[in-house]
Amino acid sequence: CEVCSGGNSDHIADIDKDCNDDCFGQAIIDNCADCSGGNTGNEVNYNDPDEDTVCNSGATNGNEDNCPNTANMEQSNFDQDESGDACDTDDDNDGAEDNVDSDDNNPNVCSDDDGDQCDDCSAGAYDIASDGSDLDQDGICDIADQCTGGDDRNDSDGDGTPNDCDVDITLQHQNSLVSFWAIPDDASLSNMISNHDCDFQAIIGEGAASAMEPETMEWFGSVQELHCDLGYWVKRGNDNSCEYNIIGDGLEGEYCSEYDEGIVYTFDEFAKLISYPYSIIQDISGIEGLCESGYINGIISEGIAATCNNGSFYGSLTDFVPGKGYWFQSEGSGDEFSYPIPSDDGLTRTAKVMPVVPDQFTFNQSIRQAFYFVEDIDLQHSSISIGDWLIAYNENTIVGARMWTGELTDIPVMGFDSEDNTLNYCKEGDTPHFKVFKTQTGELLTLGQETIPAWNDLGMYTINLAEKLVPESFSLDRAYPNPFNPVTTINFALPIKTKVLLEVYDINGRITKLLTDSILEPGYHSIVWNASNNSSGIYFIRMQSGEFKSMQKLMLVK
Repeated sequence: CEVCSGGNSDHIADIDKDCNDDCFGQAIIDNCADCSGGNTGNEVNYNDPDEDTVCNSGATNGNEDNCPNTANMEQSNFDQDESGDACDTDDDNDGAEDNVDSDDNNPNVCSDDDGDQCDDCSAGAYDIASDGSDLDQDGICDIADQCTGGDDRNDSDGDGTPNDCDVDITLQHQNSLVSFWAIPDDASLSNMISNHDCDFQAIIGEGAASAMEPETMEWFGSVQELHCDLGYWVKRGNDNSCEYNIIGDGLEGEYCSEYDEGIVYTFDEFAKLISYPYSIIQDISGIEGLCESGYINGIISEGIAATCNNGSFYGSLTDFVPGKGYWFQSEGSGDEFSYPIPSDDGLTRTAKVMPVVPDQFTFNQSIRQAFYFVEDIDLQHSSISIGDWLIAYNENTIVGARMWTGELTDIPVMGFDSEDNTLNYCKEGDTPHFKVFKTQTGELLTLGQETIPAWNDLGMYTINLAEKLVPESFSLDRAYPNPFNPVTTINFALPIKTKVLLEVYDINGRITKLLTDSILEPGYHSIVWNASNNSSGIYFIRMQSGEFKSMQKLMLVK
């Protein structure tokens, strides 16, 4: 560099040269031990473009950055391939890219794209088809099943436990026709339906029954345990609605429809009481082909029924509902039957709710019942309308009621089942009679036909009805509404032309209103009492016509 150096010059020889051997040059040894800058043609630290202090392969210091252009000071490389984690799109080589991998350093964990609660990479690589077995085919893999063998998708009460291992049944009446879609290992009556607020007293199956001794709470009879394929009448000590969890959470036992194998029923009798073994509701139209072929004649459940007519089902029974039992009527030829497997559409369906029977026409649910399907009703001065009520009587006792919904509306007609609350209900051979309550006018019209089939338990009959113009006897029917405010309608029947006295008395026996005192023609009559000028309280309607006398209590509530 033409600088005197060495000797006594006090200047080190060639000290003015840089690493590129240029006199007074600017090249330096950089962090990668490379000569760079100055006239070298390379930028300082050119072998560390990502500035992570780890130099790329070829650097003088011997580093080999596994992500040359991505800062990666730790040099992590889970799968030990050519690329470090910082620049590897799939760190664990499980087939799921890091941006969608829930654990990108675990080849057995990545996602649950199919929602079966098994990891899509459980086999070591992303594969939805092989992420875990699902023997019950409910879309939840076996290791995640709460109900092994059951369907984990349906949780109607939202308690976090699928229905297939959480059998909740609402018992609406003192007598309820039930079945079970799951049975515990211990299916004895003492385990399943003892010591419960629902006050169980007896259970009755097809040709079998047991009753509970109240003091010891022991069961006596031919039914000692419950089965998946059978239906049962459950009798309780009261008619209040009761929520009953038969199994409870975490069922350990038998799912009646395990692995969708279903149950095969044999129809070897005219009427067969069977279960509905699924926790998912389904429309009865799924078996309409059996109706069309004549294989099934009708189906009866608790207070509802469906009859086969010209190859289609008609009546109030439109769905198979979990927890209900069903009487199937067939030719009894020994043929076999299985329910269709419910579709996923049933997961969001709810059971049909029947219209509430007006208070003055209420009746008790009996374990003995028949159904009369009405094709048509012929009224003299009006026509039957949707929303009118058909009322069934056994002599003067109401034994059934149904809102008119159109052709082949079914009227339940209850029978005597040896209990006090069905004392005057139909017995075998009795002939019920019918009336129609006109909702708009309050009229109660007597109906009839030349021959009404005699009542028999589980009977299903199709009839036509017409208004009877002349009743066979005197009667004072229930006023409607009652209680009332301030108007009610009083209906009565006269078999002959006669004088009728109809009066209203208060609680003290004073006459407060004369409704009629006149000669009336034979037939069915209605008189409206407007009590807007009367005070709230108890009143009595008294009817007298010749030797006929009748009285009825009314309640005015303002």
